[in-house]
Amino acid sequence: MPPPRASLASIICPSTPFLAPRLLRAPPARAAPELLCYTHTRIQQHSTKPKRNDRKKKAEKPRAKRPEDSMHSTQMQMLDKFSKACEMRALPEMMAWYPSIKGSSLLSRQDTRRIAQAIHTYLRSNPSRKPDIDPFIERVVQDICSGGLPPSPQANVHILSLFKESKEYDRGIKFWQWLSGKDDTFVDPAVYGAAIELLAYQGNTELPVLEDLYIQALKRFPGTFAEYHLSPDAIVPDRTQPLSIMGIPMSLLQGIMTARVLAHDWKNAYLAFDTALRLHPADLPHRFFEIFMIERSLTEAYTVFLMGCRAGVVFQPGHLTSLLKKLRIAEERTYSLQDRITLVRGMSNAIYAYLECGGTLEGPHIGSLLNAFGALLPLKEPGNNFEGDEAIIRDQIAVTAHRIAASLFEAAMTPHPQVFTALISLAGKLRVPGLLTVSLNDVQSAQIDISDIGRRIVLLAAGDLQDTDLIKQYWTQIASHAEQNAGPITRVDWLTLARVCKRAGCEDYAREQLKTLKHAISTEHELSVLEELNLEQTRRERPLTFVDPTAFSRELDEIIRQTKDIATITMSGQPLDIHQSPFSMVLDPSKPPLATLSDLNVVYDELTTDPHQPPPEADVKTVAQSPTGISLGDLRFQNWVSVLELMAEAERAEAIMEKRVTWAMANNRPLDTSFINSFRSEGAPAESLKDELRSLSELRSEIKRLRAPTGPVENGSSRHAVGNSSWSQRSKRFYTTLAGNTANGSATRTRLSNIEPELTARPTLRYYVSLESSHVAPQP
Repeated sequence: MPPPRASLASIICPSTPFLAPRLLRAPPARAAPELLCYTHTRIQQHSTKPKRNDRKKKAEKPRAKRPEDSMHSTQMQMLDKFSKACEMRALPEMMAWYPSIKGSSLLSRQDTRRIAQAIHTYLRSNPSRKPDIDPFIERVVQDICSGGLPPSPQANVHILSLFKESKEYDRGIKFWQWLSGKDDTFVDPAVYGAAIELLAYQGNTELPVLEDLYIQALKRFPGTFAEYHLSPDAIVPDRTQPLSIMGIPMSLLQGIMTARVLAHDWKNAYLAFDTALRLHPADLPHRFFEIFMIERSLTEAYTVFLMGCRAGVVFQPGHLTSLLKKLRIAEERTYSLQDRITLVRGMSNAIYAYLECGGTLEGPHIGSLLNAFGALLPLKEPGNNFEGDEAIIRDQIAVTAHRIAASLFEAAMTPHPQVFTALISLAGKLRVPGLLTVSLNDVQSAQIDISDIGRRIVLLAAGDLQDTDLIKQYWTQIASHAEQNAGPITRVDWLTLARVCKRAGCEDYAREQLKTLKHAISTEHELSVLEELNLEQTRRERPLTFVDPTAFSRELDEIIRQTKDIATITMSGQPLDIHQSPFSMVLDPSKPPLATLSDLNVVYDELTTDPHQPPPEADVKTVAQSPTGISLGDLRFQNWVSVLELMAEAERAEAIMEKRVTWAMANNRPLDTSFINSFRSEGAPAESLKDELRSLSELRSEIKRLRAPTGPVENGSSRHAVGNSSWSQRSKRFYTTLAGNTANGSATRTRLSNIEPELTARPTLRYYVSLESSHVAPQP
């Protein structure tokens, strides 16, 4: 046993250790663990002695999984898969995963929003699938009401809009009635806006009630002085800059604007539209514009579409398709060649403006433009041809249409079948066999399938040209195609054969085919074909007011000039400078402006600035612009002028309607509303305000009168509706699915053959500079 250790004090002072300092008398302390040498530490780590307390190592051991941890992990995996299905809009997968995640504590309000948005988007793309997923929609709504899903105002907006678009108004109103009693976790201004739209489309709620609901929403959600900023006479802090005020409920404004349009309260609707353009001149959603394009007259719809293009709003292809369709209808209903060519110019102008704002050119767009050329001249009876000035104009039309298609194909536009079928149809209507031959050769060179519709168009063109051999050739193709697909020849195909054979004078061939292909036609369809063959066909058209071929050529020159700009954008994929290559904002170029721009600018400054506030400090470094390159200061002024023009046009149209209603009632005759589809006012062109008003003060008073808000128009009131009811399809999906994509750059270019040698006369085309567009604001 080792001797005991002596204290340091006894060593230093062995006789009297108690006299040593107290620290020396203390027993020596053990070294701190952190000061021990590395060798000592290693020895301790490799010690074989058992440790009594090894809590640290026990804490480092993995804890055994509890059942609730495994359940949590499984729910996370299922929720992750469900969220991915929502993002992909894969509704079948969503419906399969939904029972597993419903009621989970891991769900958030954003998940509820994703579910409703996915359903809404899916139904917009697949409206025919509505009955299949209706039980799922009802289950989601019930879970929102019962608390199975977290509350989300955005989700409620989607559900209300879904019920509106599917015309299930009762279900939507029932859901809104439940929402109206809930707190702000369920409802926000956008929900009020969606509810107002739903009630407006249903049509059973008076406009004053919807106006009260609008005011109620503003009171409940005041935001940052939202009620003031949404008023017609509000002033933005800086007209040259984007709005910096947050929380202004634009969806609520859209809701009441839609309700006013549907109730034919055009003045307050345009004031709401003007307010939206004042707050967000360059970034409004296209839905603010499309309600006017659907419900208002042609001239107003056209200007509203161009306003959106000027601001840089990227419209869907279906918006342009719908507008072009309206222009085609208007062309067929007018009997003036000058009016018809003006409408064709309007079509090319709309296509160019659509491309300027970033739209995608599709085959139906160019097909509509080329088909419009075929409606310029009246149709001829079988065997008759164009003569004199008509023949000259006919050749001008054929050359221009073919040149437009050729220039676009040279610009690497995809060779859409609609372009070729439009040229084929044009060849038959204008009696130009050379154009038909060239177009059919180009179809073969491009190696595209013109489909059954295209083959029927070839039959019709061959019938107009009385080309029996071509009729037999393409009828054989139709019959062979039906046999290859193991299906019968359709009734439409048989009736088309009967009509073209009657035009070409080869009815015997149609009867022969009825016997040869008796197995491919039902008895009912056979009787329809025989009836068509025995029917007398006569074309009775009102005489057309012609124009001088030279003047008509100048109109065509303008269309060619604009289609060159279209081809340039198609080739480069970039819009042109809107200041260097502007587009017209009105359909009728002869329409006089409201007043001089300088006078309008003076009144604009007076009404949109506060004289008691100093002007905002100019920042020369930052010039806020629209996507089309227009400064926001200029764009706000141009929008203000355009809205004034629209209000003046709406007032004129309402006055015309008043006169027609009075005349119809006095003479016990049906009401004539054909002017709604026209683009010119009755009689002589309307005089502009600058001709009627002799002073600036009179202009100021007239503008204030136009912009003065009126009380809401009640349903059934004496104000007569001037709208587009014949084209209006409320709550129906406005977009159309268009096939094909526009190719740019390195795409293969399709070249069309030259048709000019095939024509009997060659027009001389002259180019000229068009009138300056009215939407270019003056320099201050």
